[in-house]
Parts: sequence; structure tokens; C-alpha cells
Amino acid sequence: MQKYSLDRLVPFLENRYGDDLRWVANYNSRTYEYRFHHVRDDLTTEFTGNQLDYLVHRSLAVYNKRHAEEVYFNLGAADSLVVDYEHGTALHVFLDDRRGVTIVVEPTVSVTVPDLVDECREHIDVA
Repeated sequence: MQKYSLDRLVPFLENRYGDDLRWVANYNSRTYEYRFHHVRDDLTTEFTGNQLDYLVHRSLAVYNKRHAEEVYFNLGAADSLVVDYEHGTALHVFLDDRRGVTIVVEPTVSVTVPDLVDECREHIDVA
């Protein structure tokens, strides 16, 4: 199985969004493993205990490639998923059928799909 490196992605996103970048994590939706690569400082105090971990764990159950393709079965293969919330926008970039990257930015940030997805993929290396 291929391994992915986000060593170039995180600095790219930090430079583009600055303090508007809330967090970046990669995940495996089958094993529920994930790793944070960036968490904005204020979020470490906004979320208590394991709330941020809980949030990511729950999102893996719903916002994954298999689920998106099951819901929208008539549209073909899913490449990404964007969900706008009151306090942020979550972009899920699917890397394969089980792994992906979640990028969360402030709700005032404009996210352009598919351009941003393509730019993110250009900054994700196969290790």
C-alpha cells in the first residue's frame, strides 16, 4: 500500500490561509487511524480533553470515500467532499478508497473545487 507524505502540503496551506487554517489531518477510514499535522493553537484550548479526537473519529464514519459514493451512487467515483458549517469549512480530499486528508478552514475562506483539490494533490507526495 502506498504511503503519503504531507510534508509539503501543510506549509502550502499555512502560507495560503495563515490563521484561517484550523486543522489538517490524514486518516484511514477503515482502521479509524488518523494523525493531526496542524492544529491552530486556539483550538487546543477550545476543545477540552479528547473532543477534537472524538470529532475526527466521528467524521471518519460519515465523510469517507465509500460513504460518499454510496450516497451519490449515480455520480461515479468521489474525488473530494466539501462541507460548509457555521464555524468552518471542511474539505476532505480522498487519496484512495480508505485514506484521505481533511482540511478545515474558517467559514469566511473561499474554497474553490476542483482547483484547491488539485493544488492539494500537487503538494501530497507518495513516500
